[in-house]
Amino acid sequence: MSWINLQIEGRVGADAERFTYNNKTSTSFSVAVGKDEDVQWWKCYVSEKSDLFTMAEHVKKGNNIKAEGIPRVKLYQKKDGNMAAGLNLTVFKLDVKEIRGSGQAKSEDGV
Repeated sequence: MSWINLQIEGRVGADAERFTYNNKTSTSFSVAVGKDEDVQWWKCYVSEKSDLFTMAEHVKKGNNIKAEGIPRVKLYQKKDGNMAAGLNLTVFKLDVKEIRGSGQAKSEDGV
């Protein structure tokens, strides 16, 4: 089986959040890619089974990151009843350029 790999680079919009769905724990964070009116928001997911899970839980708002993974488009219904699409990335490689408070950068492969 083959899939598309996508690499994004941008700023994290909010601190990473841990959640559980169907008894599987993951961490998610949103990344703004682009500038001004041309910004795309990507929701990034890291599974607890990934080597990146611990690092991903420490991603903070404002971090500059580079993430590589498998892209997916998720259709959903907004509160006003209209349909919308979200951009999701299942991350398998993560490079955090700035970790606030630590003064150091980290890079990991989750493969």
